[in-house]
Amino acid sequence: MPDFLLEIGTEELPSGFILPGAAQIREKLETLLRENRIGYGEVKEFGTPRRLAVLFFGVEERGEATEEEVLGPPVRVAFDEGGNPTRAALGFAEKLGVDPGSLKRVKTPRGEYLAALVKREGADAREILRQSLPGIIKGLEFPKTMTWGKSIRFPRPVRWILALWDEEILEFEVDGIRSGNKTKGHRLLSPGEIAVARPGDYEETLKRAWVFPSWQERKELLWKRIMERAAELGQAADDPELLEEVTGLLELPEAVLGRFPEKYLELPPPIVRQAMKAHQRYFSVTDGEGRLLNAFVAGVNNLAEKADTIVPGLEAVLVARLEDAAFYFREDTKRPLASYWAELKRMKWGPWSVAERAERVKSLALKIAPAVNADPEIAGRAAQLYLCDLATSMIRDGKEFTALEGTVGYYYALRSGETEEVALAIRDSRLPRFSGDALPESPAGTALALADKLDVLMGALSTGYEPSPTKDPLGIRRTIYAIIEIILKLALRLNAARLLDWAAEPFGGKGADKARTLLFSRLENYLEEKEGIRYDMVDAAIGSGSEDIYDIAQRARALWRAYAEDEQTFRAIAVGQKRVNRILEGIIGLPKPDPNLFEKHEESELFRAAEDIAGPLSEALSAGDYPLAISHLVKLKPKIDAFFDNVFVMTEDERVRRNRLALLAEVRELFLSYGDLSKIVVEGS
Repeated sequence: MPDFLLEIGTEELPSGFILPGAAQIREKLETLLRENRIGYGEVKEFGTPRRLAVLFFGVEERGEATEEEVLGPPVRVAFDEGGNPTRAALGFAEKLGVDPGSLKRVKTPRGEYLAALVKREGADAREILRQSLPGIIKGLEFPKTMTWGKSIRFPRPVRWILALWDEEILEFEVDGIRSGNKTKGHRLLSPGEIAVARPGDYEETLKRAWVFPSWQERKELLWKRIMERAAELGQAADDPELLEEVTGLLELPEAVLGRFPEKYLELPPPIVRQAMKAHQRYFSVTDGEGRLLNAFVAGVNNLAEKADTIVPGLEAVLVARLEDAAFYFREDTKRPLASYWAELKRMKWGPWSVAERAERVKSLALKIAPAVNADPEIAGRAAQLYLCDLATSMIRDGKEFTALEGTVGYYYALRSGETEEVALAIRDSRLPRFSGDALPESPAGTALALADKLDVLMGALSTGYEPSPTKDPLGIRRTIYAIIEIILKLALRLNAARLLDWAAEPFGGKGADKARTLLFSRLENYLEEKEGIRYDMVDAAIGSGSEDIYDIAQRARALWRAYAEDEQTFRAIAVGQKRVNRILEGIIGLPKPDPNLFEKHEESELFRAAEDIAGPLSEALSAGDYPLAISHLVKLKPKIDAFFDNVFVMTEDERVRRNRLALLAEVRELFLSYGDLSKIVVEGS
């Protein structure tokens, strides 16, 4: 079977657009082939700064043939009184290209109709691709695009299109660019066009032209080169995020070793690393003890043998940024960190000054401090200072150094004579900055980090801000994730409603209910995304009424494990709880069930079973032993099943009916003490 290759050649794409772009092409092509029932084998994606490509091996030349029953005219008009086909029947047969004698009668809700079984040949794969590729290319979506040429929107200008069906060119045109069998090699080492004979030759053809089109292979080779260069002095920083970005900047994975004056090591190490990483995309180098060295490794899109020509330029650019950092540091540390407070009064954060925000956060951090075992004095002092670095030159004017908020505050606090504990809390106050980032290490830093993020949340909501899955410029959803991550990963036992009420106080209480809804909604997303726990399990745990996020997560985790181990039992329990909820809907003021009014053996059995587990269940819940609590609840299942199989709840005798309802309400309360299991989604229930 033939192979198919599509390559879109461009000017240099942003690194972060390459993998998503190639994945989109693959997804759109796979959808096209599946919809036309065209089979295919292995699929490979390729991406470099100058190309996005997908290679399909073993594509079937035609899609699978189909048979379809097509309805025609009603039988009453398809035949005359003598039973002969009328013009309606004959026209129907002729339109479909079938013999009138093959038509059959079928019964439908609207009556009896004439029908034909039509066999359709599978689609021609080459023709389907040829017709669809222009639309697929034009339909690719990126975070930022511009209109290039007449009609195509793309992040960078499209320069060529390669489209091969085995050795044959799939001819089409996009905005004046005709497809062909030519690609381009490395811009410097192999300029000009290169013919690709067959799709399977694509990778090797490009490698001979100094281009490694496979992202994964290029990344692995790049890291190997980086480690080799760094080994001359020490070892390179293990930075997967930076490695991923640099992989997207190169077509030829090479690296060179450079140096900078040792005097810049007098700066705090994070500042030196930031100058290398954020501005130049260099990897820092450390010795065997982890100490930063005055050296770096840079990925280069050229041959390593040209290092003598390349390295001096790389070093000069870095020294310029380090000189800026040294200037900022010298000037900033001429004053104590606390002296920058006055500038915060003139800086704005939304409708408030930054100083006002700092005061709110200080008040909230002091309330949180006892719950996280933080010293209020340390938390209070850190809160007074933690935003002061925003007014320093390093953060205010330092461009790439703005990412060091909190870190700069840590070093400046120490230089100002603040205690290590206060400085650590300032550093921790911005953590985590993104999913997977470091967490606060100090209790005071934890209190401050939570207070900071809660204030961001409530401040935004108090202005009427509404985050959505597709539009959240203030990053509120990310802020909520950070709150959840701190609480769950540090196993903090905090009352969410109380936290939100405290945070909402300076805003007149506005936004607390909205914040709670967002918080628990994001908790569902977080546990599903990070731990694979289905959202409805989290929803069921939230139904316990607990305001303790860590507790809810523990309940959801235990429930999800139990559900996975015995899905059938838990589906039945969920269905039973849904049934109980429907029966009890709108019924209030029920008394305790009276055993003297039981008429059926199953009522007594369920009542006794509920009484038997009530104590042990309460103890297990109090101890946080949720697997044990679940095991107690599962014991009720056979009794509940027997009750519903043999007891008619809505009997005419009102006293008996209300007693049975009271028994069900009692059982429901036991389940609700763990969570609302009726929230578990069961198909068809």
